[in-house]
Amino acid sequence: IQSFVFPNPFSSATDLWVRGIDFAVQKTQLKIFDLLGHEVHSQTVNAERESLHLKLQSGIYFYTIRSGKSESSGKIVVVPK
Repeated sequence: IQSFVFPNPFSSATDLWVRGIDFAVQKTQLKIFDLLGHEVHSQTVNAERESLHLKLQSGIYFYTIRSGKSESSGKIVVVPK
């Protein structure tokens, strides 16, 4: 799985792009965590969409996208407006 957030850092909303998932076979889950490790967002990735629109409060977050045995993770930075 490949994933990236653009733009990053951002101030109000961004898109998380996901590639390399066989949606017909695998259930794909997105989870976003704050710096303390608390889960702040979770959703199943829709097969029809290649990107997910995110709105988060200012701060630093980490995300994980998991599909079967494949996993991708990264950092999201949200700056104040």
